[in-house]
Amino acid sequence: MAQAEQRQEPRFRINQLIGYFPNREEYLWAEGINISAGGLRCRSKAAIDIDTKVYMMISVPEGEGERLVRCEGLVVHSHMEAGTCIFGVRFDNVEEEDRPHLEAYLALLAATPAAIESAPGAVTGAPTGEVPVAASGAVPGANPEAVATNGASKP
Repeated sequence: MAQAEQRQEPRFRINQLIGYFPNREEYLWAEGINISAGGLRCRSKAAIDIDTKVYMMISVPEGEGERLVRCEGLVVHSHMEAGTCIFGVRFDNVEEEDRPHLEAYLALLAATPAAIESAPGAVTGAPTGEVPVAASGAVPGANPEAVATNGASKP
């Protein structure tokens, strides 16, 4: 049975690599699962603790190319599932010059019914179809195999 969401912001499905720095100590890759104006849910082979501060770079479509949105946040939930860490990050700060680009990306996702995962007070469902992502779907220089194999980029 579907349950009503208690989220304050609508969530949108994504499928792209996200570069992140836990405590600004090491650079890792995660697969973005969903995004909202308030945060991001990811999957990674590397475990991460709740209350870890993370710096993230999210590639969003812009015109014919893409742009990196830089933001900081706090891991608010984290658990292992089938050898993979599923974690959620609450955005605490989005770089001032990047905020309009994140907002434009969220508006693009909102206009794509297949991307809508949940909205405040909505009943969750399982939409299907294509979801717009940045051309590369990743931070420039990303190694897509890294997330599938160990969650960290390889040289």
